[in-house]
Amino acid sequence: MRKSFLLFLSVICVIAFSCSDSDDGDDTGDGILSGLTLTSDRSYFSADGVDAVVFTVKDNTGKDVSTQCVYKANDQELVDNTLSSATPGTYKVVATYKGIVSNTLDVIAMNENVKLKVASDKKSIVADGGDFACLYLVDEQGSRISEGEFYIDGKKLDSPYFGTTEAGMHRITAMWQGKEAEEALNLGAFKEGEFTARMLVESLTGTNCGYCTNTIKLLTEGDALARKDPRIVLIETHYQGQSPEMWQKYDERSREMEKAFIAYFGSTGTPSVYLDRNKDKFSVDAMGRDGLLSAIKSKAEVAIAIKNSLSEDKKQVELTAVIGSKKSFNGKVIAALVEDGMYLNHVSLGMIEWFHTMRDYMPSFEGEEAVAFEPGAPKEIKFQLNMGKADPVKSTLVVFVTNEQGLVENVQQVVVGTNVGY
Repeated sequence: MRKSFLLFLSVICVIAFSCSDSDDGDDTGDGILSGLTLTSDRSYFSADGVDAVVFTVKDNTGKDVSTQCVYKANDQELVDNTLSSATPGTYKVVATYKGIVSNTLDVIAMNENVKLKVASDKKSIVADGGDFACLYLVDEQGSRISEGEFYIDGKKLDSPYFGTTEAGMHRITAMWQGKEAEEALNLGAFKEGEFTARMLVESLTGTNCGYCTNTIKLLTEGDALARKDPRIVLIETHYQGQSPEMWQKYDERSREMEKAFIAYFGSTGTPSVYLDRNKDKFSVDAMGRDGLLSAIKSKAEVAIAIKNSLSEDKKQVELTAVIGSKKSFNGKVIAALVEDGMYLNHVSLGMIEWFHTMRDYMPSFEGEEAVAFEPGAPKEIKFQLNMGKADPVKSTLVVFVTNEQGLVENVQQVVVGTNVGY
């Protein structure tokens, strides 16, 4: 039976069925519940109070626990795993089971006569053929809709991404469900542009490492700096000697990369934190938040764009990195796979969600043959990464470029299955 309840001053309708948080125990393959994956049958639905979106939750072994979870939409608890609404807008939905919180899923309730405008993730692009803007539609409530047909100066695009070598202003229009967007977008493409500087942080810690507490707080746990500042790109590696629980969740490839980390940096214990591949260890206790922020370069001469696609069986990612440069140099391009949403018990902090847990480096931890980069001539590098034990829904791709000295010129990251320009 459907029941309705008041959410602030609007009516939210859900199908009534109570959820339980007291199941008979964990039937996960390794006996440890450490992650949940939340998905939905649709990304948007009609804001008519009747149409409903249905959610599914699976644990880290693939077991369906949808009817045993507690769901919240915009911090308001739902009655079951469905959501309908008479109020248009974006609803951020999470599921909780046995204290573990799932990924956050955005679903959109839309008016029948919705008015849309074209938008993008950046105001301008570099007209070098490597950079691109991600296009989407926005309704009156600010909800993003990625579906649609986009047109550049009247010519239809094959995808919602726009890159060009033609400098100037370009008019972008769109169609959605047979209707033209009310407001077009004018986007500038320029031969010269500033590259955003970002910093790679590689950290070696462990769940049994009490000395790692401050490092974990700053980089991975709760409201960590690496979660908030897009200029900081973290790869968090768990040390075998201090993380027996995580070591069981690493596949053989991840274990090889942990050993490669220790060999490359000459790490002798945890915590071990390194910035932009500089082998001088960074001390969170000594330098803290301000020291980390001040280490970010003020400008960059290298930029990275990433496009990727997940295989149908969700076991592999095909990644294309496009590297733009303002200088001539020889450098290596390295891709990494990291995973969020993994809950592990830390000796001092208790059960916490770890951020950007390392799963793989490709083609290797140090990279392989160097590539010659020249100004104004973007280079395209392709990788194939195996997902291994990582959950694609919670995974991110990291790509960075090192120079002749082995130091990082710049780094970029993007969620698996999505793309990003410079």
